[in-house]
Amino acid sequence: RDTVVIVNNNDISSGIGAVGFAEFTARCPHTVFASWDWDNHHWLDQSTMLAALCDIYAPGHHENLYLLSRYNPVIAGPVYCGSVQWSRQFLTDELPRILGTNRTDSPLGMHIPYGPFEYRNRVVGTLAQHFASVGFSDRRFHTRDAGDRLGEWVAHKSHWIVPVLNDVPIRIFDALVTGGIPIIPLSLRHLPPVASIDERDAVFYGPLDVVEPGAIVQRANALFDAG
Repeated sequence: RDTVVIVNNNDISSGIGAVGFAEFTARCPHTVFASWDWDNHHWLDQSTMLAALCDIYAPGHHENLYLLSRYNPVIAGPVYCGSVQWSRQFLTDELPRILGTNRTDSPLGMHIPYGPFEYRNRVVGTLAQHFASVGFSDRRFHTRDAGDRLGEWVAHKSHWIVPVLNDVPIRIFDALVTGGIPIIPLSLRHLPPVASIDERDAVFYGPLDVVEPGAIVQRANALFDAG
């Protein structure tokens, strides 16, 4: 009663479930429920449920906002997602490792495949023909401990980013916070918060760079080497 409850979509999907959450909100008419939805760009059954059940709906991406506004007109955002796989304190403690690791010139870009997004899968598959460190992974990455995951990220100077749609992926900020240079689609360049990234900290690629990626990776590595 008289409380604001903030959830994200993963709290519901891996916890109480959609039916349980619906029953919970129905029992709390004097509570304000606000949802922060990290996956409104592709997980629409979950997103529409959150929008319909919550008083305030905050999407993490620009995609599908018109549709979701039909379920809830009180939309705040998008509220973008920064790096979440490491805590601020953990990264502070690991600064010597982040700054001192010798890094490879090959970009890191392991992505979980999603069947409906054929273009994205083709981009990743094309890049995988050039770089062994770019390709498809599975969800076991998220079960590894924080130090092991950090070790993989700090082993590379640059990180190739392939979004599901025109969303702003969390991995952009994973790259920045671990000292790497993200290689970002040109279509995201003027979206907040990508537009605020310093030009010395990222490079942007177009379709031709996917087919011939060598030059853009060299540019990213040169930015890293320049500090």
